[in-house]
Amino acid sequence: MACSMKFICILGLIILTGRSRRVR
Repeated sequence: MACSMKFICILGLIILTGRSRRVR
């Protein structure tokens, strides 16, 4: 997956991390 926009990459990472932390 090539992320051209850093904003989207950072946002996705934050969302993924938040979701993983909430699930656990």
